[in-house]
Amino acid sequence: MKIDFKRLQSDVERRKLARVSSSHGRAKTGATAVIREVLTELERMHAEGATWTEIAEALSAQGVTQGNNKPLTGRRLTALIHNIKIQEKTLLGPPKLADGEGAKTVPPSRSPRLTRRQDARPAKQSLTLSADLNEIRPVKQPRMDGFDEEQLRRNEFNRHAHLLKKR
Repeated sequence: MKIDFKRLQSDVERRKLARVSSSHGRAKTGATAVIREVLTELERMHAEGATWTEIAEALSAQGVTQGNNKPLTGRRLTALIHNIKIQEKTLLGPPKLADGEGAKTVPPSRSPRLTRRQDARPAKQSLTLSADLNEIRPVKQPRMDGFDEEQLRRNEFNRHAHLLKKR
């Protein structure tokens, strides 16, 4: 099959012109656009005690759907909100300094590690033992009367002999 490149070029140009100019891709059900418009109000309702599921059900009752006209779920609502926030961050770009230059950002993998002095944890204090624990007590050795080293080895071998048997 041969491809007509002139026709391919004109078809692509026609589709580019028909495409809605948007920074966030193609609109499917319009749920993202609706949520983007009322995001602050949704977050306020959630802060006042409403669950995301309740908010999603209320939006579905007013016609906001996901996918193939399925009702919006709480999980899908939170995913859309998360995506909207990421889109806003990428559209805003890095923060600007007063002189107009972009702020220097360091990726987390290359950021300098905190030292103990910079760390928010309190400094370690040395611990001391109480007086009764500071006493050195002699360690009592178990009595081995009548046992020599060879006898101890044989006793231990006999305890574990069942593990050495061939099956």
